[in-house]
Amino acid sequence: MNKRQKEILAARLNKRVDIEKSVQIADGGGGFTESWQIFATVWASIEPLRGREDYDNSRIHGRTNYRIVIRYMPGIETKMRVNLKGRVFNINAVMNIDEANEMLELLAEEGVST
Repeated sequence: MNKRQKEILAARLNKRVDIEKSVQIADGGGGFTESWQIFATVWASIEPLRGREDYDNSRIHGRTNYRIVIRYMPGIETKMRVNLKGRVFNINAVMNIDEANEMLELLAEEGVST
C-alpha cells in the first residue's frame, strides 16, 4: 500500500467504535458469568461485504459480513468484538495490512450472538 492509499484509507476512519473483550466475572455462587469490557476505543471504517440468511428451528437469522479497518494496535484477537453504538460485530479474522504494523483489517459478522 503506497502513501496515497494509506492517506485515503485513514480519511475513511470515520466511525468511533469500542473494541471489547470477554471477561469472566465471579457470580458469588462459585460460577462465572460472561461480560464484555472495553479493550480500546478507536476510529474505524466499516464496510458491508455480503449478507445471508440461515434457517434454524423454523426461524430466519440474518447475518452480514463486514470489513472493519482500524489503525494498527497489538493485542486484537478473534475472541473480541467491535461495538458501534450497540451494534455488535464478532471478529472472525485479524489481518495486518501489508504486514506494515500500520493498519488492521478485521473481518467481522453482525447478527450472530456468541
